Amino acid sequence: MTHSVMEAKAVFANIGINFMTSQPVTYGWVSDDVAYEITEGIGIAGERIWGVSFRNKWEPKKATDYSSMVISREAADEYVELIREELG
Repeated sequence: MTHSVMEAKAVFANIGINFMTSQPVTYGWVSDDVAYEITEGIGIAGERIWGVSFRNKWEPKKATDYSSMVISREAADEYVELIREELG
C-alpha cells in the first residue's frame, strides 16, 4: 500500500462526525481500497470509548460492515490488524 495518512483522512472528510466518538485519533489503510479511522469519545456512563470505521475510497459515504466500537485504543489497533488480515 502506498497511500498516505492524509489520503486516508480525505476519505473520511465529507461523511460527518460520529456523535459518540467525535475526536479523530489516527487514519490509515487496511488494503489498497479501504481506509480506516480511529476515533475516541465519552460513553453514556462517562467512560472513554473508541470507534473504528472503515470506508472504501471509491464509495466513502457508504458504511462498511467492519466498523465497530471498542473499549480501548489497544483494542482499536488490534481490530484494525484483524481487518487488515481479513482483507489482505
